[in-house]
Parts: sequence; C-alpha cells; structure tokens
Amino acid sequence: MGTELRTPRAKASIYPDISSADPRDIHTVRPTVVTAEAPAAPDLRRLTIQRAVDIALRQNPQIRALRNELEANLERIVEAESLPDPTFNASIFLEQIQTAAGQQELVAALSQRIPWLEKLAEAGDAQAATASAVAARLQDAILDVANQTRIAYLELYYVDQSLRRLRELEQLVDTQLIPDIREKIRVGQAGLESLYEAETQLELLRNQIRALHGQRDAVVARLLSIMGITETVTVELAVAALPPYDPPHRAELFDTLEEHPLLVARASETDAQRHRVRLADLELVPDFTIGVQWSAISSSGISPVANGNDAVAAVVGLNLPIYLDRINARRRAARADLARLENLEELTLLQLQEQLDAAFSELNARHAQRVREEESILPRLRQAIEVGREAYRVGRITTEQYIQLWRELITEEVRLYRLLTEEYQALSRVERWSGRPVFPGREPQ
Repeated sequence: MGTELRTPRAKASIYPDISSADPRDIHTVRPTVVTAEAPAAPDLRRLTIQRAVDIALRQNPQIRALRNELEANLERIVEAESLPDPTFNASIFLEQIQTAAGQQELVAALSQRIPWLEKLAEAGDAQAATASAVAARLQDAILDVANQTRIAYLELYYVDQSLRRLRELEQLVDTQLIPDIREKIRVGQAGLESLYEAETQLELLRNQIRALHGQRDAVVARLLSIMGITETVTVELAVAALPPYDPPHRAELFDTLEEHPLLVARASETDAQRHRVRLADLELVPDFTIGVQWSAISSSGISPVANGNDAVAAVVGLNLPIYLDRINARRRAARADLARLENLEELTLLQLQEQLDAAFSELNARHAQRVREEESILPRLRQAIEVGREAYRVGRITTEQYIQLWRELITEEVRLYRLLTEEYQALSRVERWSGRPVFPGREPQ
C-alpha cells in the first residue's frame, strides 16, 4: 500500500499535468475526462511555436486517449482493493421435508468470501503501480507530441523563409532586371539571348516557388494532424527569427536520464509485476468464507419437544489450494514476466542513451556547420553582390552573371535556413529523449 504515481520531477516543471500524489486519492490526481468530440479549430494566424505546442497538448488524440486510460486505471485501484460481492442463496422446498422438529419449508443463506487481506493489499498496489506507469506514459506522450509539433513547425518555418527569399529574387528579376534588359535591347546594348536567359531564370524560380508551396501544404497538413485539428484552417507563423538557446550540457542530460518518463513507466510496470509475483505466491494461502443460514421450520413437528422455532446457523469455510501444478505454473509465469520487464527496463535505458547521444551529436554538428558557413561563406557572397551590383550598373558583367550572383546568395541563405531548422529540430529531439526543458521560448511556469 502507498505506491505513488511515479512522474519524473523534470516533467513537473515543463508540462504540469499529473501530480505525484498517492494514486488511491483519486480526486487529487484524476485528469479531466476528455470526450471523443473534436475541439473547435483555433485561430492559427500569428502562430508561435509555444502556442502550437500548447494547442497540440490540449487537443492531440493520443494525449486525450491516455488521459482517459489514466482515469480508468485510477478507478481500478478501488476495484482491486474491494471485497467480492456477497452471495445470497435461497431454497424453497416444493415438497417440504418432514423432520421431527417440523416441516422444513425454506432455507436461506448469505455468505461472503474474504480473501487473505494481504492479497487485497498486493492487488491494490499492483494496480496503483499500473496507474503510475500510465501516468508516466502520458508524460512521455506529452514529450513526444511537443517534439513532433516543434519539428513540423520548424519545417514550416524553413519553407516560409525560403519562399520569402525566393519571392524577393523573383521580384528582382521580374520587375527590375527584365525591364532593364528590354531597355538595353531597345537601345542596342544587349541581344535577345539576354532576355531569353533572364526569362528562363525567372521560370525556374517560379517552378521552385511552386514546389515549395506544395511542400508547405504537406507540412501544414502534418502540423494540423499533430495538433488534433481536422478542419482546414489558415496557418501563419508569427516568428521572423528563432529564439536563441543555451547549449545543453551533455553530462547533465545523461545524469538525469533515469528520470525520463519512459524509464519511470518501465520501473512502474516492473513494480506492478513484483506485486503480481507476491500475489501468485499467496495463492497457496486459502481464502475464508463466512455466512449465516436460516431454515424456516413449521410448527407441526411430531417430536414432543418441537417448538416450531426456525433454525439459524453460522457458516465458516475455506478453499483448499491443493492443485499445486496450476498454482506453481502461475508462480513461474509471474516470475518469467518479471524477468522480462526487468530486461525491458534495461533495454529502454540503453535505447534512450542511444537516441539522446544521436540527437546531441546532430545538434553539435548542425550548429558547427551553420556557424562556419555564416562566418565564412555568407559574408563573401554578400560582398560579391555589392561588387556585382556596381559592376552590373556600369556594364562590366552581364545580366546573366548578375542573376547568378543573386541565385548563389539566396541558395546559400536557403541552405542556412535548412541547417538552422535541422539544428533546432535536433535540439527538440534532445529535449524529447532527455526529458529536460532545453528548447527556448517556453513561458515561465
């Protein structure tokens, strides 16, 4: 008795959801029951990344289903600790039995099976540990859905920023360079091949923009699905730049890994099975049955001392656990399941370490690559644009060369947006697999 909901301390500060109270005090830990009816679609204009996460945590079907599962498991604790229903039997004699005391007309009995009290305690503790496992899996689902939401949001951020820069280049070519080429053709300073090349570059840009629009539709559909929104709504991101973050320390992440909800869930499942092992051992202990029996006797007895009083008897019984093959088989099965869960607990820790190590390595690699290109390649391309703008104005380079300079710059900027997106997606996965709040932009609790 007294098993507590084992929710990790780190998660209590990130996503306050389930308290660490005794699961038997259902009113302190019972989540709000979520119906299957889909919530109304919120306004997703000026959407921030944290608001997207908040909506997903409130409306995602997986999380809502786990809340309902937790509610059910909390209620089962009371069921597991309760006595079975009493039994009432009545026998009405169609042909009454004649006894010396009188005719026996009716026999009624009320009995109650009382399991060995330790059995009820173990059953309750097993169910409480199961509820703890579900609560931890709910916390893990919160981490997972938040991670999926951020990754989809960041992908949308990459697409929107790429579209913005490509549209700027499209406008430059369409409204400035092509009219300038036409003017040069008119005065004999350029040939038609320059116009054809510029128009070809413009069409290539538009094809690239159309492809990104299709990619955006797919990313928006993915984001809405994670957020539990079935309606078609307009999604507009509010951020022009991603917030800075403090680089996480690898040692700190791994030191607290045992508090991860997945490991807490595994530990709770193992704890529940230990109680089931003890419960299987207690099968050797008999249960008691107590009751009372009342026999209705008529007053027409033939015995000279018959008084017609009804007979009342106390009944005491117990089951006999004599089929040892069945009982021992159940005990061996319970221990085999316990060994399996202990191995799964160890496997889960190894998998978490592997996932966290991969996410942390990717974060460092993407960050280093992005910083290197921002500090070396991007400044050179911007300087080439400044020089090329003047060279194009005085006619030292062709229109095609000037457009190519812009394409190289914007291609590199789009590449940097890709690296930035992958860096923040890796940071989100670090939070998902460490269970610690490392992603920036979270509102203070």
